Amino acid sequence: MSENLWTPAVVRRLLLDHVQPLPPRPAPLPQASGLVLAEDLGATADLPRFASSAMDGFALRAADTAAAPVRLQVLGRALAGRPFPGEIAPGVAVAIATGAAMPIGADAVVPVEMAEFDGDMVAIHRAVEPGRHVRAAGEDLLAGTLVLPAGTILGPGQLAAAAAMGRGQLIVHPRPIVSVVPTGDEVRPPGAALGPGQVHDAVSAPLSALLAELGAIADVRPVTPDDQAALAEAVHAASGTADLILTIGGISVGERDLVRQLGGTIDLMPIQVALRPGRPFAFGRVAGVPLCGLPGNPAAALASFEELVRPVVLALQGKPPSLRPSLQATLTAPIKLRPGRLQLVHCRIWWESGRLRAQPLVGRGTSSFSAMAAGNALAVIPADATDASAGAEVAVRPLTEPPAVKADPPPA
Repeated sequence: MSENLWTPAVVRRLLLDHVQPLPPRPAPLPQASGLVLAEDLGATADLPRFASSAMDGFALRAADTAAAPVRLQVLGRALAGRPFPGEIAPGVAVAIATGAAMPIGADAVVPVEMAEFDGDMVAIHRAVEPGRHVRAAGEDLLAGTLVLPAGTILGPGQLAAAAAMGRGQLIVHPRPIVSVVPTGDEVRPPGAALGPGQVHDAVSAPLSALLAELGAIADVRPVTPDDQAALAEAVHAASGTADLILTIGGISVGERDLVRQLGGTIDLMPIQVALRPGRPFAFGRVAGVPLCGLPGNPAAALASFEELVRPVVLALQGKPPSLRPSLQATLTAPIKLRPGRLQLVHCRIWWESGRLRAQPLVGRGTSSFSAMAAGNALAVIPADATDASAGAEVAVRPLTEPPAVKADPPPA
């Protein structure tokens, strides 16, 4: 730490020390996508549950083809979900569809393209060995095998395995509900008419998008005016349903920065972070619910979320509390260094001749909507960086998939 500034890493550690994964609960299979499994899931039966055909063809006894070419009588047909009811005796066969259960007595399948069917007889020209084109019962999983350990993030493949085992619901850590509480007399919701000195709330909507990207549920609250009692009421109301509260604005050192002045039943600690943008921050609890106070400046609020809050939202779900993954890119223009503070700089990245390029987008001041609108990544400049000149290699965190060619900005 330097000049009473907390490094982002220290702040993250503080936050993560005070949150735990949400208590597990059952969730229907279609709603469990992206969630973390909170139970070990073992196979309750063999998979496949029965021997089945891997081809359209004829189920038979392999021994009957040893003297091929041979002709066998076809007794009937086996379809998926409609097994042949009888037993295969020597010298006979059953027409079978892919996925159909193997008839009793059959141990091989001859593909239809390797046989000649005529009336109720089939000619087999080549011998087949036992097990040919047969999916054996339990060849994938045997009953009792651990399939998905607790802690697994559930994607389509994991849900397919759970469904195949007959599970209609799973025990998971649920999606956290994150209440977003914008504050400020000057702040109006998007779409509302503006009076003198007023601005639209440009933080709640992108925060909602970032929360949804992480699998959380955003609960955007109405704008709360700069009034101590109203602020306290707003955060207490949010604590009734939220797993995490994010306030926007009111955490700097000004007389009207009332969020940082909340007291009583609200335990809140103002923090100065070595982050640009995003120096002011606050952390505490409201009725046991963790609260993170973000700056009111849109670029600073979003930078604070990325660097400090993102891991918290993941941790509540039982996921690894990681930052956004980064790639290495070559700067096409310099970035001014700010020693002692980690910088997150909006940039535009693209692939060119097999290399990732990054064009810094630096507007006037710390919050440039033109830079945010044109950017598709954040360049990460460490606090102790010594070179961010054109041609330098820097870490970038893609916000969207980088294009293969540079997209020019629209004309002014």
